[in-house]
Amino acid sequence: MNDLRVLVSKGQIISGGLFRKSILKVKIATTPTNWKVERSLDDFKWLHSALKSRFPMNYIMEFPTISPSEDQLSSDEFYLTGYLTHIIQSPELLYSQELEDFLKLEGAKFAQIASVTF
Repeated sequence: MNDLRVLVSKGQIISGGLFRKSILKVKIATTPTNWKVERSLDDFKWLHSALKSRFPMNYIMEFPTISPSEDQLSSDEFYLTGYLTHIIQSPELLYSQELEDFLKLEGAKFAQIASVTF
């Protein structure tokens, strides 16, 4: 898995309606594993917290500040791809269960894991 590559596709903003915030969803594809998942910013924040909690001695770049808007979707894709690329460059983080779950698990399986806070 040391030749893992990630690609974050241009996201889409899902309106939260009158009383909820809008959500940015992006698709992530990995090669050579061919995993494909859809993730929200909250999912990325979960990954960041999980890795910082489990690997406190590793340098993990700060999570980029992203506020979902239609005119910034390309920038968001760039920042999120850069963030994941940084993560997979660390051997410890690359082989972590948290990263594998983030990149591989879909739907309810990931939601169950992501419900754990750090």
